[in-house]
Order: sequence, then structure tokens, then C-alpha cells
Amino acid sequence: MDKPIAISTEQANHVRALIDEATRKDNQSLETATARIVERLSGIQEKLNKLTRGYIDRTHLNLRLFNRRLIRLILGVFQKT
Repeated sequence: MDKPIAISTEQANHVRALIDEATRKDNQSLETATARIVERLSGIQEKLNKLTRGYIDRTHLNLRLFNRRLIRLILGVFQKT
């Protein structure tokens, strides 16, 4: 059988500090990534709203043009991911 590994209090505190720092960096990265995603989604939502308003108002778009622009918008989203 293997013997359990024993570390000193100082070593344990150092390991905890390393884990805390890694956690903080991970959280920062997640917050940054989330902010970028929210920003992109906001821009996409604005484009979708404009496209939908144009179709509903029928001032600038017919159904065929609406569908083409919607597909272009959707494809643009997936190409950037």
C-alpha cells in the first residue's frame, strides 16, 4: 500500500494560495468571455430587430429579401464562433 502524502502547514497554505489565484484568473477569464458574448448578442439582436421591423413595416423588405438577410445574419453568427 502507498503511504499518504503529508505536507506541512506552510506547504498547504501555499497550495491553497495557488488554487485561489488560479480560481481568480479563471473567474476573470469567464467574466471577460461572458461580456464579449453579451456584446455580440446585443449587436445581433439589434440587427434582427431592424430586419424584423423592416419586414413588418413592409417599407423596405419583402419576405424573400427578409429570409435572405436573416440567413446571412445567422450564417455570420456561426462563422464568427
